[in-house]
Amino acid sequence: MGVFGAAAASGKLLGLTTEQMIHALGIAFSQAAGNRQCIIDGALTKRLQAGQAASSGVFAASLAAEGFTAAQNIFLGRFGFFELYQPNGYDPEKLLEGLGSTFRGDELSFKPYACGRPQHAMLDAAIRGNGLESLLPTVISTHEARTYKPDPRAYGLGIEALRLPRERIVFAAFAGWDAAGAKLFGYPTYWVNRLQAPAEELGAPAADGNGRTLTDLAAFMSAFAPR
Repeated sequence: MGVFGAAAASGKLLGLTTEQMIHALGIAFSQAAGNRQCIIDGALTKRLQAGQAASSGVFAASLAAEGFTAAQNIFLGRFGFFELYQPNGYDPEKLLEGLGSTFRGDELSFKPYACGRPQHAMLDAAIRGNGLESLLPTVISTHEARTYKPDPRAYGLGIEALRLPRERIVFAAFAGWDAAGAKLFGYPTYWVNRLQAPAEELGAPAADGNGRTLTDLAAFMSAFAPR
């Protein structure tokens, strides 16, 4: 859905007419793509897809501004978005619900944890339930470095925030690639490997610790807690 939002925002900034905006959304539809397999596999294409949606939306609006045309009935048409992605039923009224009065951008905020918002409450409960509060005193956002893993500047935020040598900072990750990047940076690393995927599949240095649950992580981190 990101490509449509990017196209609409870009079209607004470019001052597209109604007809041009319709074509911009149609061009965006022709570029809409992505998958969730990258999340399961911990692949970098997870980041690529978000950037691709933004880039494609800008490109769609730019083409429409120059007179490029596209399919128009892209949501409710025979081969439209809903027929392709929700063939078992959908409510088209949702498209206009709150239009002009509800602005979802007002609900945006920076994430305290690098995961989906619905998981944050569960993560808070898991941290408290496993006695990890004292071991996780600081929340760091890569937004501060204006970059993302595997850029070394993203990993360096831990050293800057905690003012500790990297050998005293445990990097815990749910994605194997994140753990591998931190290991290369020099952190002691722990991979919360819920699916117990073989570490050798990453083709990168193995994490120092590997377990299924936060309980396993607590035991590992206790070894690094101040005495």
